[in-house]
Amino acid sequence: MKRWVPIALLSSLFALELQAAPNLRSEISNHKVASELDAMMKEARESELGKRQILNDLPNRLAGEFLVPEVAEGEFSGSNGDYTYTAPVEYTASGNLTGVLNEMATALGGVRAAGSSVCVFNVDGTYRKTNIRPQAVESLLKALGTSAKAIAPTTHYRAEVGDTTVILSESTLGAELFQLVETAITRGGTTRLRLVSTDGSRVSPSEKAAKLVLETAEGQRLKLEVELDGAKDGLANSVPDGSEWRVNGSAVRVPFSSRIGGQMVLLQAMLKNGGIAFRNPEKVINFPSFFGSVKMPTQEIHLLGSDNAWFARSSVDTGGVMEVFHATGECKTNVVLSGKKAKVSIGPLKDTIWSIANRFQTVRPDRVEARLSYLRGPHNATPPSGITNREFDSFMGRGAACDQACGMTSTRTRKAMTMTAVLDPEAGQGMRSFSKERCIEACMISAGYRRCLARSIDVEGASDFLYEAGICEQRRP
Repeated sequence: MKRWVPIALLSSLFALELQAAPNLRSEISNHKVASELDAMMKEARESELGKRQILNDLPNRLAGEFLVPEVAEGEFSGSNGDYTYTAPVEYTASGNLTGVLNEMATALGGVRAAGSSVCVFNVDGTYRKTNIRPQAVESLLKALGTSAKAIAPTTHYRAEVGDTTVILSESTLGAELFQLVETAITRGGTTRLRLVSTDGSRVSPSEKAAKLVLETAEGQRLKLEVELDGAKDGLANSVPDGSEWRVNGSAVRVPFSSRIGGQMVLLQAMLKNGGIAFRNPEKVINFPSFFGSVKMPTQEIHLLGSDNAWFARSSVDTGGVMEVFHATGECKTNVVLSGKKAKVSIGPLKDTIWSIANRFQTVRPDRVEARLSYLRGPHNATPPSGITNREFDSFMGRGAACDQACGMTSTRTRKAMTMTAVLDPEAGQGMRSFSKERCIEACMISAGYRRCLARSIDVEGASDFLYEAGICEQRRP
């Protein structure tokens, strides 16, 4: 008896023989791994950019730590029991010095045990030193607003020719002649400089007066000696066209130029002394400086008393100047910061307040949020509000921690939901109604929610984080 099999089933059987079914579990696993690797690479790139962020505002960041304003000795003004204290501002290197230098070095490739030294100074002489890779110095200078070429050391020589002092440098003699003279100085001994004509004969400059010929109405001719800017024209005109400079011991020639001031000084010395010869001239190395302005963050001066009693505050918005230069010795690259003159005024306040106030404190509003609270808690252990002194103190210091934790949760939730939107959409269900404001409200109230939130932040993996954070949201009071 024949057995009939449906065509559709036969087609499936043939398909099984020709091609195996894809391993979906393996492929989805591979896809997840690839997605996580992409996310890790993106995070690494963002982290790298974050490390270099300081270079975008390096002068101001350094100034913010090395130029911290402090109140100097001032004077009172006012009358009738209301007095204002006005004082100049001084600057001290009392900020996060190590932190800002480490961040700078990290952006430039990391701190080195041995490398090119960088010293950052406050104008009072306080400084901190760090070492970076020599290859990173150019990047550092660029971040500071200058370049290696702009502050490269320059060399000149101070030589005596008879009783005439001449300065030998690239700017006074021209690059070619200075190189010729410096090479001769380096060889040692006496350096002799002379002018030669195109045929090699020696040129002797002179200051012969020019002849002016006048003819009278009767046809008589009169010859008069006149001076036509003798130092420039008369002396220069005595040098034949094509004349060149030479030094002893070298066949190299450099064209004479009357347009270069230093060469004219040499020409006058040659005329006065009968030649140019000097031995062991004084070598001077100059280190040019770059100057740029800096802007410090707005800071506040708070007037305090015992137990941090708060009485008043005044903002200080200052700027300053940065100097950058190279040097020899311990510090190869130097950054010197100085703040501009400023004053701060506190008051008017009652003389009773001034009698108990005892110090000023500098506060950066971008880092510290000043909050007023009781100097001492209520005397009864359980006040009418039903909250203990310890609970009250805990509550007063809870705001910043909750704001930070909820901010981190909000940021990570957005990233995690984007990463799991396709592969694991259910992971984000519990966090779809999350908001930072509601999170802070719950965090301030519930210790359990705070602990749950802290645990979820530390969970690795986008999906696991969303599940853990979602549990916190479900249990939120």
